[in-house]
Amino acid sequence: MLPTDSSAWPPPLSEATAARDGDQAALTSILTKGLPRLVAFYRGQGLDLPDAEDVASDACEAIIRSLGKLRSPQAFEAWFWRVARSKFHDYLRKRHRPLPAPELETTHVLPDEHTLDKEEFRTVRVAYGRLAARDRELLWLREVEGLSYAEIGGRLFKREGSVRVAMLRARRRFEQFLKEEGRKPYEAPVYRSPSVLFMEAGDADRSQMAAALLRSMAAGQVKVFNGGSAPSSRVDPRTVKVLAERGIDIGGNHPVKWSAAMVEAAEVVVDLGEERLPAVTGKRYLRWEIESPAGKGLDGMRMAFNEIERRVWELMIMLEIEPRKI
Repeated sequence: MLPTDSSAWPPPLSEATAARDGDQAALTSILTKGLPRLVAFYRGQGLDLPDAEDVASDACEAIIRSLGKLRSPQAFEAWFWRVARSKFHDYLRKRHRPLPAPELETTHVLPDEHTLDKEEFRTVRVAYGRLAARDRELLWLREVEGLSYAEIGGRLFKREGSVRVAMLRARRRFEQFLKEEGRKPYEAPVYRSPSVLFMEAGDADRSQMAAALLRSMAAGQVKVFNGGSAPSSRVDPRTVKVLAERGIDIGGNHPVKWSAAMVEAAEVVVDLGEERLPAVTGKRYLRWEIESPAGKGLDGMRMAFNEIERRVWELMIMLEIEPRKI
Protein backbone atom coordinates (compact mmCIF):
# COMPACT_ATOMS: atom_id res chain seq x y z
CA MET A 1 0.00 0.00 0.00
CA LEU A 2 1.41 3.38 -1.02
CA PRO A 3 1.89 6.00 1.73
CA THR A 4 -0.75 8.70 1.92
CA ASP A 5 0.71 10.81 4.73
CA SER A 6 0.02 14.41 3.67
CA SER A 7 3.28 15.51 5.30
CA ALA A 8 5.41 13.11 3.24
CA TRP A 9 7.20 15.27 0.72
CA PRO A 10 8.83 14.70 -1.64
CA PRO A 11 6.76 11.63 -2.51
CA PRO A 12 8.63 8.35 -2.08
CA LEU A 13 10.14 6.84 -5.20
CA SER A 14 7.58 4.02 -5.23
CA GLU A 15 4.70 6.51 -5.29
CA ALA A 16 6.27 8.69 -7.97
CA THR A 17 6.98 5.63 -10.11
CA ALA A 18 3.43 4.31 -9.69
CA ALA A 19 1.93 7.69 -10.60
CA ARG A 20 4.19 7.92 -13.64
CA ASP A 21 3.02 4.46 -14.72
CA GLY A 22 -0.68 5.38 -14.50
CA ASP A 23 -1.71 4.52 -10.93
CA GLN A 24 -4.55 6.96 -10.27
CA ALA A 25 -4.44 6.49 -6.47
CA ALA A 26 -0.75 7.41 -6.41
CA LEU A 27 -1.36 10.41 -8.68
CA THR A 28 -4.21 11.61 -6.46
CA SER A 29 -2.00 11.25 -3.38
CA ILE A 30 0.77 13.31 -4.99
CA LEU A 31 -1.60 16.06 -6.14
CA THR A 32 -3.27 16.19 -2.71
CA LYS A 33 0.12 16.79 -1.11
CA GLY A 34 1.46 18.99 -3.89
CA LEU A 35 -1.45 21.41 -4.37
CA PRO A 36 -1.08 23.32 -1.05
CA ARG A 37 2.65 23.55 -1.66
CA LEU A 38 2.03 25.03 -5.10
CA VAL A 39 -0.42 27.56 -3.67
CA ALA A 40 2.12 28.48 -1.00
CA PHE A 41 4.83 28.92 -3.62
CA TYR A 42 2.68 31.27 -5.72
CA ARG A 43 1.54 33.20 -2.64
CA GLY A 44 5.20 33.57 -1.76
CA GLN A 45 5.75 35.10 -5.20
CA GLY A 46 3.20 37.81 -4.39
CA LEU A 47 -0.04 36.48 -5.93
CA ASP A 48 -3.32 36.85 -4.09
CA LEU A 49 -5.08 33.65 -3.05
CA PRO A 50 -7.51 33.34 -6.02
CA ASP A 51 -4.72 33.82 -8.58
CA ALA A 52 -2.40 31.50 -6.68
CA GLU A 53 -5.07 28.80 -6.68
CA ASP A 54 -5.72 29.29 -10.41
CA VAL A 55 -2.04 28.97 -11.32
CA ALA A 56 -1.68 25.98 -8.99
CA SER A 57 -4.59 24.30 -10.79
CA ASP A 58 -2.89 24.95 -14.15
CA ALA A 59 0.32 23.45 -12.78
CA CYS A 60 -1.55 20.34 -11.59
CA GLU A 61 -3.09 19.91 -15.04
CA ALA A 62 0.37 20.17 -16.62
CA ILE A 63 1.69 17.59 -14.16
CA ILE A 64 -1.14 15.19 -15.01
CA ARG A 65 -0.52 15.62 -18.75
CA SER A 66 3.25 15.27 -18.58
CA LEU A 67 3.97 12.87 -15.73
CA GLY A 68 3.83 9.85 -18.01
CA LYS A 69 6.80 11.24 -19.94
CA LEU A 70 9.01 11.58 -16.85
CA ARG A 71 11.99 9.34 -17.58
CA SER A 72 13.47 9.25 -14.09
CA PRO A 73 11.06 9.21 -11.13
CA GLN A 74 14.10 9.89 -8.91
CA ALA A 75 14.06 13.42 -10.35
CA PHE A 76 10.36 13.92 -9.61
CA GLU A 77 10.69 16.82 -7.15
CA ALA A 78 13.06 18.84 -9.36
CA TRP A 79 10.70 18.24 -12.29
CA PHE A 80 7.66 19.18 -10.15
CA TRP A 81 9.12 22.59 -9.24
CA ARG A 82 10.32 23.17 -12.78
CA VAL A 83 6.70 22.79 -13.93
CA ALA A 84 5.62 25.13 -11.11
CA ARG A 85 8.06 27.86 -12.15
CA SER A 86 7.13 27.44 -15.81
CA LYS A 87 3.44 27.98 -15.06
CA PHE A 88 4.25 31.02 -12.93
CA HIS A 89 6.27 32.47 -15.79
CA ASP A 90 3.37 31.79 -18.17
CA TYR A 91 1.03 33.62 -15.80
CA LEU A 92 3.29 36.69 -15.72
CA ARG A 93 3.55 36.77 -19.50
CA LYS A 94 -0.21 36.54 -19.96
CA ARG A 95 -0.89 39.26 -17.40
CA HIS A 96 1.99 41.48 -18.60
CA ARG A 97 3.27 41.72 -15.06
CA PRO A 98 6.90 42.41 -14.15
CA LEU A 99 8.94 39.49 -12.88
CA PRO A 100 9.41 39.78 -9.14
CA ALA A 101 12.61 39.46 -7.19
CA PRO A 102 13.21 35.71 -6.98
CA GLU A 103 12.62 33.83 -3.76
CA LEU A 104 15.42 32.39 -1.71
CA GLU A 105 14.01 28.87 -1.99
CA THR A 106 10.95 27.12 -3.38
CA THR A 107 9.69 26.74 0.17
CA HIS A 108 7.15 24.10 1.08
CA VAL A 109 5.23 26.02 3.74
CA LEU A 110 1.46 26.12 3.75
CA PRO A 111 -0.39 29.22 2.47
CA ASP A 112 -1.24 30.64 5.89
CA GLU A 113 2.42 30.44 6.89
CA HIS A 114 3.77 32.58 4.05
CA THR A 115 1.69 35.57 3.02
CA LEU A 116 3.44 38.39 1.25
CA ASP A 117 2.01 41.77 2.29
CA LYS A 118 3.29 45.20 1.30
CA GLU A 119 5.88 45.32 4.06
CA GLU A 120 7.24 41.90 3.13
CA PHE A 121 7.33 42.89 -0.53
CA ARG A 122 9.40 45.94 0.37
CA THR A 123 11.76 43.72 2.36
CA VAL A 124 12.24 41.32 -0.56
CA ARG A 125 12.65 44.14 -3.08
CA VAL A 126 15.21 46.04 -1.02
CA ALA A 127 17.15 42.89 -0.08
CA TYR A 128 17.28 41.86 -3.73
CA GLY A 129 18.50 45.32 -4.69
CA ARG A 130 21.37 45.04 -2.20
CA LEU A 131 22.78 41.98 -3.95
CA ALA A 132 25.67 42.31 -6.37
CA ALA A 133 24.71 42.24 -10.03
CA ARG A 134 26.08 38.71 -10.52
CA ASP A 135 24.10 37.38 -7.53
CA ARG A 136 20.92 38.94 -8.88
CA GLU A 137 21.58 37.43 -12.29
CA LEU A 138 22.13 33.95 -10.81
CA LEU A 139 18.92 34.05 -8.78
CA TRP A 140 16.99 35.42 -11.72
CA LEU A 141 18.18 32.69 -14.10
CA ARG A 142 17.49 29.93 -11.59
CA GLU A 143 14.28 31.00 -9.88
CA VAL A 144 12.52 33.05 -12.56
CA GLU A 145 13.70 31.61 -15.86
CA GLY A 146 13.92 28.15 -14.29
CA LEU A 147 17.26 27.21 -15.89
CA SER A 148 19.23 24.20 -14.64
CA TYR A 149 22.68 24.69 -13.17
CA ALA A 150 24.16 23.27 -16.36
CA GLU A 151 22.13 25.71 -18.49
CA ILE A 152 23.19 28.63 -16.31
CA GLY A 153 26.80 27.50 -16.65
CA GLY A 154 26.44 27.52 -20.43
CA ARG A 155 24.90 31.00 -20.34
CA LEU A 156 27.64 32.40 -18.09
CA PHE A 157 30.55 30.31 -19.42
CA LYS A 158 31.13 28.65 -16.04
CA ARG A 159 31.37 25.03 -14.91
CA GLU A 160 28.22 23.55 -13.38
CA GLY A 161 29.99 22.98 -10.06
CA SER A 162 31.07 26.62 -9.92
CA VAL A 163 27.50 27.73 -10.59
CA ARG A 164 26.18 25.58 -7.72
CA VAL A 165 28.70 27.09 -5.28
CA ALA A 166 28.02 30.64 -6.49
CA MET A 167 24.25 30.05 -6.22
CA LEU A 168 24.58 28.81 -2.64
CA ARG A 169 26.56 31.91 -1.69
CA ALA A 170 24.06 34.20 -3.45
CA ARG A 171 21.17 32.61 -1.57
CA ARG A 172 22.97 32.94 1.74
CA ARG A 173 23.67 36.62 1.10
CA PHE A 174 20.05 37.16 0.07
CA GLU A 175 18.86 35.42 3.24
CA GLN A 176 21.12 37.62 5.36
CA PHE A 177 19.87 40.79 3.65
CA LEU A 178 16.27 39.63 4.16
CA LYS A 179 16.90 39.26 7.88
CA GLU A 180 18.55 42.66 8.11
CA GLU A 181 15.82 44.42 6.17
CA GLY A 182 13.11 42.58 8.09
CA ARG A 183 14.37 44.13 11.33
CA LYS A 184 14.02 47.66 9.99
CA PRO A 185 10.80 49.63 10.63
CA TYR A 186 8.44 49.77 7.69
CA GLU A 187 8.19 53.11 5.92
CA ALA A 188 5.52 53.69 3.32
CA PRO A 189 7.12 54.40 -0.06
CA VAL A 190 7.09 57.95 -1.34
CA TYR A 191 5.77 57.84 -4.86
CA ARG A 192 7.29 60.12 -7.45
CA SER A 193 7.65 60.28 -11.21
CA PRO A 194 11.31 60.06 -12.22
CA SER A 195 12.22 60.34 -15.90
CA VAL A 196 14.35 57.91 -17.91
CA LEU A 197 15.89 58.26 -21.37
CA PHE A 198 16.88 55.12 -23.31
CA MET A 199 19.41 55.86 -26.05
CA GLU A 200 20.46 53.71 -29.00
CA ALA A 201 21.90 55.01 -32.26
CA GLY A 202 19.13 53.64 -34.50
CA ASP A 203 16.38 53.60 -31.84
CA ALA A 204 14.99 50.55 -33.64
CA ASP A 205 15.15 47.63 -31.20
CA ARG A 206 16.81 47.64 -27.75
CA SER A 207 15.83 51.19 -26.79
CA GLN A 208 12.30 50.60 -28.07
CA MET A 209 11.97 47.40 -26.01
CA ALA A 210 13.36 48.99 -22.86
CA ALA A 211 11.09 52.04 -23.10
CA ALA A 212 7.99 49.96 -23.84
CA LEU A 213 8.73 47.57 -20.96
CA LEU A 214 9.30 50.34 -18.43
CA ARG A 215 6.12 52.13 -19.48
CA SER A 216 4.13 48.92 -19.09
CA MET A 217 5.72 47.75 -15.84
CA ALA A 218 5.73 51.14 -14.10
CA ALA A 219 2.18 52.01 -15.18
CA GLY A 220 2.53 55.80 -15.17
CA GLN A 221 4.96 56.06 -12.26
CA VAL A 222 7.82 57.15 -14.53
CA LYS A 223 8.30 59.40 -17.55
CA VAL A 224 9.98 57.49 -20.37
CA PHE A 225 11.79 58.79 -23.45
CA ASN A 226 13.77 56.98 -26.13
CA GLY A 227 15.81 58.15 -29.08
CA GLY A 228 18.96 57.83 -31.14
CA SER A 229 21.51 59.99 -32.91
CA ALA A 230 20.84 58.30 -36.28
CA PRO A 231 17.28 56.95 -36.10
CA SER A 232 16.31 54.15 -38.47
CA SER A 233 13.45 54.44 -40.90
CA ARG A 234 11.26 52.13 -38.81
CA VAL A 235 11.14 50.03 -35.66
CA ASP A 236 12.53 46.54 -36.28
CA PRO A 237 9.51 44.28 -37.04
CA ARG A 238 11.00 41.59 -34.79
CA THR A 239 10.90 44.06 -31.91
CA VAL A 240 7.22 44.71 -32.56
CA LYS A 241 6.52 40.96 -32.69
CA VAL A 242 8.41 40.06 -29.52
CA LEU A 243 6.70 42.83 -27.55
CA ALA A 244 3.33 41.75 -28.96
CA GLU A 245 3.99 38.29 -27.54
CA ARG A 246 3.93 39.95 -24.13
CA GLY A 247 0.82 41.99 -24.91
CA ILE A 248 2.65 45.26 -25.52
CA ASP A 249 1.68 47.03 -28.74
CA ILE A 250 4.22 49.40 -30.30
CA GLY A 251 3.02 48.94 -33.87
CA GLY A 252 2.52 52.69 -34.23
CA ASN A 253 5.93 53.69 -32.86
CA HIS A 254 8.70 55.27 -34.92
CA PRO A 255 12.39 55.77 -34.15
CA VAL A 256 13.10 59.34 -33.09
CA LYS A 257 16.18 61.50 -32.82
CA TRP A 258 17.12 62.38 -29.29
CA SER A 259 17.16 66.05 -28.47
CA ALA A 260 18.91 68.22 -25.93
CA ALA A 261 15.51 68.73 -24.28
CA MET A 262 15.17 64.96 -23.76
CA VAL A 263 18.59 64.75 -22.17
CA GLU A 264 17.88 67.76 -19.98
CA ALA A 265 14.54 66.34 -18.80
CA ALA A 266 15.93 62.90 -17.91
CA GLU A 267 17.11 62.00 -14.43
CA VAL A 268 18.50 58.69 -15.67
CA VAL A 269 20.19 58.14 -19.05
CA VAL A 270 20.52 54.51 -20.18
CA ASP A 271 22.92 53.87 -23.06
CA LEU A 272 22.11 50.72 -25.07
CA GLY A 273 24.35 51.46 -28.02
CA GLU A 274 24.37 55.19 -28.65
CA GLU A 275 27.31 56.11 -30.87
CA ARG A 276 27.18 59.88 -30.23
CA LEU A 277 26.47 60.15 -26.56
CA PRO A 278 25.81 63.73 -25.41
CA ALA A 279 27.46 65.21 -22.35
CA VAL A 280 25.67 63.69 -19.36
CA THR A 281 26.29 65.64 -16.17
CA GLY A 282 24.36 65.70 -12.94
CA LYS A 283 22.38 62.59 -13.94
CA ARG A 284 22.54 58.87 -13.37
CA TYR A 285 24.24 57.33 -16.37
CA LEU A 286 23.92 53.60 -17.02
CA ARG A 287 25.44 51.61 -19.84
CA TRP A 288 23.71 48.31 -20.54
CA GLU A 289 26.05 45.96 -22.38
CA ILE A 290 23.40 44.06 -24.33
CA GLU A 291 24.56 42.54 -27.59
CA SER A 292 22.80 43.86 -30.66
CA PRO A 293 20.15 41.43 -31.96
CA ALA A 294 20.70 42.64 -35.54
CA GLY A 295 20.91 39.73 -37.98
CA LYS A 296 20.13 37.08 -35.33
CA GLY A 297 16.54 36.29 -36.18
CA LEU A 298 13.51 36.27 -33.92
CA ASP A 299 15.15 34.07 -31.27
CA GLY A 300 18.02 36.54 -31.03
CA MET A 301 15.54 39.34 -30.44
CA ARG A 302 13.84 37.28 -27.73
CA MET A 303 17.17 36.74 -26.00
CA ALA A 304 17.83 40.48 -26.05
CA PHE A 305 14.32 41.07 -24.71
CA ASN A 306 14.87 38.67 -21.78
CA GLU A 307 18.05 40.49 -20.75
CA ILE A 308 16.43 43.92 -21.11
CA GLU A 309 13.45 42.77 -19.05
CA ARG A 310 15.78 41.82 -16.18
CA ARG A 311 17.63 45.13 -16.44
CA VAL A 312 14.38 47.13 -16.44
CA TRP A 313 13.21 45.29 -13.32
CA GLU A 314 16.49 46.17 -11.60
CA LEU A 315 16.15 49.78 -12.75
CA MET A 316 12.74 49.92 -11.09
CA ILE A 317 14.30 48.65 -7.87
CA MET A 318 16.95 51.36 -8.09
CA LEU A 319 14.31 54.03 -8.65
CA GLU A 320 12.08 52.60 -5.89
CA ILE A 321 9.17 52.21 -8.29
CA GLU A 322 6.50 49.73 -7.26
CA PRO A 323 5.50 47.37 -10.08
CA ARG A 324 2.07 47.52 -11.62
CA LYS A 325 -0.51 45.36 -9.86
CA ILE A 326 -3.25 44.04 -12.16
